[in-house]
Amino acid sequence: MRKPLLERESMPEGWFVPLMAAAVHDPDPSFCRWFVEPAVYAFGLRRVAAALVDHLRNGTDAERAGAVRAWYSAHVLRPDRSPLYGPGDGLIGAGRRCPA
Repeated sequence: MRKPLLERESMPEGWFVPLMAAAVHDPDPSFCRWFVEPAVYAFGLRRVAAALVDHLRNGTDAERAGAVRAWYSAHVLRPDRSPLYGPGDGLIGAGRRCPA
């Protein structure tokens, strides 16, 4: 499932909330990354981090725990993992490529 998401140059706006919900509700710290990684690459780290902070502030205990797991995954990503990233700082979102 993750590979097709990572190969996309962009994602529909409507996918952001489901990806974040899946990341926060996945109980396995290894698998929540499968949802966080494509979200970061498509929508940007800042937006993903803001959504996770919102879960930390307003979520249930289970959602807060999931947000902590997802937070870790969002911040250990390497820019060379996806074709969405090129040279640069790796903080490009919304499907835009860094100039080569």
